[in-house]
Amino acid sequence: MKITINKLFKLLCDNDNYLILTHRHPDCDTLGSAMALSNLLRSLGKTVYAVCPDKITEKQKRLMDGYGFEDTGAPYEHIITVDVASVKLLGKYEDLANDIFIKIDHHLNREDFGRYSYVEDDYASCAEIILDICEYFEKAGKYTLTKDAASYIYCGISSDTGGFIYSNTKPETHIRAARLLSCGVPASYIDEELHIIKTPDRIKAEGYALSNMQYDLNGKIASVSISMKTRNELSVTEEDIADIVDIPRSVDGVDTAFSVKEEVDGSFRVSLRSGITDVAAIASAFGGGGHMRAAGCTLYAGSIDEAREAIVKECKKHIKS
Repeated sequence: MKITINKLFKLLCDNDNYLILTHRHPDCDTLGSAMALSNLLRSLGKTVYAVCPDKITEKQKRLMDGYGFEDTGAPYEHIITVDVASVKLLGKYEDLANDIFIKIDHHLNREDFGRYSYVEDDYASCAEIILDICEYFEKAGKYTLTKDAASYIYCGISSDTGGFIYSNTKPETHIRAARLLSCGVPASYIDEELHIIKTPDRIKAEGYALSNMQYDLNGKIASVSISMKTRNELSVTEEDIADIVDIPRSVDGVDTAFSVKEEVDGSFRVSLRSGITDVAAIASAFGGGGHMRAAGCTLYAGSIDEAREAIVKECKKHIKS
């Protein structure tokens, strides 16, 4: 059931003992949204903790002030999901799908789940929705936006807009960011951590990507594939190859870029980015989803080359010649 922010306000006030779930392969939008919402709920005297289906990176942990999103097994009564577009993205918590109390999300392509749903699909990030919620509580005299919460929200916005350069960035996005800056958010630190600072192993992974890019459809498609063998040879971690899709995405003339990363379980995780093409439609062909310009999916194939070819074939159906 879709609800208004007034109904959401009442639900959050009238209930307690919350478990906040983020999505698997987390970004700082889902994590920052969870942290800021936790800050709000705790200020109301609520018991709340947030967990992630996957281990977060050391960089993400720093940005979340050391919070690890680990499952302590603490009891809860109500589940809230943030930035989770589909049940599949709950990972090891997928079996809790029928128990979800409130879903807060901003994805245009999303599944209908949860007892209550609060969605703003024209927002660049879920964190912006959390800011709206915080401001609603402020106007009701029940909350004052803290520097910590503002920092988590800013982190989510900057993450999902690529540092305010992606096409999902709107005038309202900058207005909300300005509000956060007025709270004392260390924006330069957050943006540098998110978009500039890299480990030596990350640089090594990017070097591999630059040397092993593949092009299709006369250069309109660019991709990079990283097998488990390559990961082991380079001695790189999941954190080192996160967002490696940004390398093929940066090539002039490329419309659709994607990365294929082999996982320990033999599956292949695909991240897609584009300038024009609806990559969410491409991802959905493999059970994934996301946004028009940024999406992802997981598929199974006999080899990483087969996985790459499957994505290329689907891309060609959607890219206008």
